[in-house]
Amino acid sequence: MAAEAGDGQDAIRKAVETNPDIAVLNYSMPLINGIEATRQIRANVPKTEVLIFTIHDDEKLIEELLRAGARGYVSKAAAKQDRLDAIGTVGAHRPFLAATLPRSCLRPT
Repeated sequence: MAAEAGDGQDAIRKAVETNPDIAVLNYSMPLINGIEATRQIRANVPKTEVLIFTIHDDEKLIEELLRAGARGYVSKAAAKQDRLDAIGTVGAHRPFLAATLPRSCLRPT
């Protein structure tokens, strides 16, 4: 099942209702941004993986998204195949970090 939301609050509600394998969220959503939406989705639907789709590539923002529980991050400027690869990788419960991710965001696990 696929669902589309108009804002962060709606994204959280739909994730709770539909229990998706993956939630692809924009960081810049009205009402509730991607960081808080990620936190709430992961808290309420822990099996749902979150992939952030954004134009932002700020190191601190990306670190905060990952700390909030996002499994991956991909730029809106990424090629279509990269976006599809990101969804597939996150869907397989593996992290996906865009090639443009600052090296300091990569930490050993």
